[in-house]
Amino acid sequence: MKTYAEPHIEWSGFKPRSYGLNVKVLDLPLGVAGSSPEEAIAQKPVTIGEWLREQRAPASSEEEQTSEPKPRVIFRGEPSFNHSLAEIMLELVSEGINCFETRWFFYDRDHCTDDVMEQYTFFVVHKRVIVREQVSFCDYSRSGFDPTIFQARDDSQPIWFNHPEFDAAWDRYFYQKFYTETFIGQMMVLRPDEPVLYYYARPSLSQLTEAASLAVKTKTYLLLWVLIPLLAAIAFPSIHDLMMFAAIACFAQWGIACWQLRKVGKQS
Repeated sequence: MKTYAEPHIEWSGFKPRSYGLNVKVLDLPLGVAGSSPEEAIAQKPVTIGEWLREQRAPASSEEEQTSEPKPRVIFRGEPSFNHSLAEIMLELVSEGINCFETRWFFYDRDHCTDDVMEQYTFFVVHKRVIVREQVSFCDYSRSGFDPTIFQARDDSQPIWFNHPEFDAAWDRYFYQKFYTETFIGQMMVLRPDEPVLYYYARPSLSQLTEAASLAVKTKTYLLLWVLIPLLAAIAFPSIHDLMMFAAIACFAQWGIACWQLRKVGKQS
């Protein structure tokens, strides 16, 4: 497999696992930048690391007195891959997130219908929280797309025997969390073209129907147990109070079951 940006370099493609950012991302060139196209022409080229340090530099006293937000930076020319990385990294840093403590999970690949271009999409995790559901990078000629920026864990020679297994479990946990708890993840599950879902079993219609039927039967069965003490209370007035207490207890059990089974048979 080869990228469009560097067709002479072999690449194995992204795998269903988490990646960290390679420190060399800080040395990627950004070309020239400014708050307007005219200003961008006059600026000197910078790297991602230099630009991030500049953006995070303490404001001067004059800047602090000005309530106007900083103008959006405009990058000129290629490589667009570096520009996209710089923008998402600045967003994360602005939220107090160390980009080198994040894990990037690949989950989707797409291609352009009218151009030679591919798109790779990730969700981003920081400290057990999914902080971005959809971050995409495009690969095309002169885009500068470099998959080696995303670095997988090296478990080839683990110090502890079980360490790679826990790493694999970590990846599976967040893929399942993504598909069940995020909007974009659920859209992936519901897409009619049924794309590949990593470490997550897409429920079939027959499974959903069977589960829903069992849930209805369970709730009906428990509801019958509510009716039995009610009928006994009517038939035997001497034990009316005891049967009413039993009916209330059975009704509470039925309510708990309805709550627990509320999502059974529904594709989330």
